[in-house]
Amino acid sequence: MKSIVVTTFDPIKGPTTHFLVTDGFVGEQMKEEISSMINIKATKDYFIFRVGNMTSYNLQFTIKSGISRGNVEILMLSLVTDEFPTKRAEDYFLKESRHIIAYFHNEPFSELVFHLQNDFSDDEYTVVERIYEESIDRLQGMLNGYS
Repeated sequence: MKSIVVTTFDPIKGPTTHFLVTDGFVGEQMKEEISSMINIKATKDYFIFRVGNMTSYNLQFTIKSGISRGNVEILMLSLVTDEFPTKRAEDYFLKESRHIIAYFHNEPFSELVFHLQNDFSDDEYTVVERIYEESIDRLQGMLNGYS
């Protein structure tokens, strides 16, 4: 089992999972386990967390946002596996995460995909849909490249 997860952190609502890309079916119990596993406050931007037989490689980062308080979205990208932590997995995650983070930084209006509950104009909706689909494709590519 392996998954790529993108989560936002809101000081009032707490963490919210926005993207969960996996290599197979993930039941509700597994979703809850993954969510609770990455629902921790860390003092560093990068950390590895292991509980039970699941390992999570996590990288916190921010992107500019005209929607969020403080004009910044606090995000975390995670690779969750059922394997013991390895240097190879860590190196892969850190290398590939740079591409995902750069995409969110460089894509105008990428913060909109973290606010799908908002109403959008038709033009904004077209942009949001494109960014969302591109994000899924990039996350799936990252997941598929990990073996």
